[in-house]
Amino acid sequence: MTIDDDSPRIGPGRPGGPAAPGPLTKLLGVVVGAVVVVASLLFSVVFFAIVVAIGAIAGAYLWWRTRELRRQVRAHMEAQMQAQRDAAARGQQSRPGGWRPEGARGQEHEDVVIEGDYIRETPDDRTASPRDDGNPPR
Repeated sequence: MTIDDDSPRIGPGRPGGPAAPGPLTKLLGVVVGAVVVVASLLFSVVFFAIVVAIGAIAGAYLWWRTRELRRQVRAHMEAQMQAQRDAAARGQQSRPGGWRPEGARGQEHEDVVIEGDYIRETPDDRTASPRDDGNPPR
């Protein structure tokens, strides 16, 4: 079977195929497309407003539920500041202390030094060093 240019093909404006879209069909397609775009924009704006409202309600709920904790922290900070002012007025140095929630337990440490990235050489390390030339380390 060969394909001839005279053979009927299926397509717009050909016999047996869909008719070519007229100006009214094209206009209807543009209007429907515009309506779909506007509807999707409206939906996204409403969705965003609902998400913002839910976020605001959740934030207000958390703010309301933590108000007693904020009062405790504020009172503790004011008491600590007053103690430091009183100690400074007496000429003493106040001892820094961290705030702990009620019921928290922990051991107080005095004179604890936390060192960072520092390597300390001991006398044993210097004698075992392969570059030991008798000079002190630089």
